[in-house]
Amino acid sequence: MSIKKIEISIKDKKKFGLVAFLVDRPDFLDLVKQSRNNLRIKDLPQTFIKYPFPYKEANNVVNYYKKGVCSIYDVYSCFKGICEVKGLAITELDYTLALAFEYAEVITERLGKTRIYLPVVLASLLVGLVTEADILPTNTFTLEKDGANQLDDRFISNEGSSNVIIVHKESILAEVKNAFNYIKKEQLLNNLPDTVTNIKRDRDWYWQHEDRMSYEEIRKNTKKANQPATWQAVRNAIFRYKAHLT
Repeated sequence: MSIKKIEISIKDKKKFGLVAFLVDRPDFLDLVKQSRNNLRIKDLPQTFIKYPFPYKEANNVVNYYKKGVCSIYDVYSCFKGICEVKGLAITELDYTLALAFEYAEVITERLGKTRIYLPVVLASLLVGLVTEADILPTNTFTLEKDGANQLDDRFISNEGSSNVIIVHKESILAEVKNAFNYIKKEQLLNNLPDTVTNIKRDRDWYWQHEDRMSYEEIRKNTKKANQPATWQAVRNAIFRYKAHLT
């Protein structure tokens, strides 16, 4: 597994765990490494050229991306929209980004993840950093009358069905809460993996150990306020973390 760890900038521990237990999997990292090699990517994050006049909208999107206002998945979505308006394939606008998205789809499906994780995989491939904006188990978007059968790529279930809550102008908050609680109780959130209390600390220890530090070295390097009493405590935490990477 000779690949630099993928950074995670997510405050919520539940979301952090969902991402970490994917991007730290050895098979995931192997697929990312292989995909980057196929894409001939050497430097991260992904940069973009200045697009010619017919695609000036693409340059605006890229500027937002550079400022951190939008994610790499947002760039792909906007490029896709631009190409659809102009009747072009997205490969004609940016071949690398288009191909990276296809690789992300393959990786997501191969590892048995829902398409909610597409932005996570794409960010792992092209940025090396996953942020809050890259995992959105819940999101809002408008379905126009003529396109009500079209969903954002993330919300097209590869399991055959999706759960949708329709909100009209007459809807009230209590009704939306009741619908959400019903879905949550029946099937949705019960399937998410549990995260350990010290998920971020344990992930740091796991990667330090992957970098060939001993349990005792990791223990000694931990801040005094959080330093475990024994090296066995470090080992147990790392083993507990690794158990999720399957």
